[in-house]
Amino acid sequence: MTIGSFVFAGLLAMAPNWAVVDIPYPEAIGAGEAQAPANAEGQVWAAVAPLARSRSTAPLRRSDIIVTRIDGNKATARLTRNGRTEVVYLERAAGEWKVVRTE
Repeated sequence: MTIGSFVFAGLLAMAPNWAVVDIPYPEAIGAGEAQAPANAEGQVWAAVAPLARSRSTAPLRRSDIIVTRIDGNKATARLTRNGRTEVVYLERAAGEWKVVRTE
């Protein structure tokens, strides 16, 4: 019981220096930042996801789409569904990633 009390007191003493979740203050987030799109890899994944969902009725897992390369305005991703692997080519137009072709 005493050891548990010391451990608990130690955790409470470290609490100000040990953040489990880093939550920014509201004034630190600008109006544009709060709705900013995810990183480029996340945007490519989101562009390939509708194509993957249209090819199969099985639930889509994060590991089904692997972004292999992003080079400026062109990207490639590997889509694995139903035991089949496809390479998806994307291009960025008007700020959005669009599927150009699949192999």
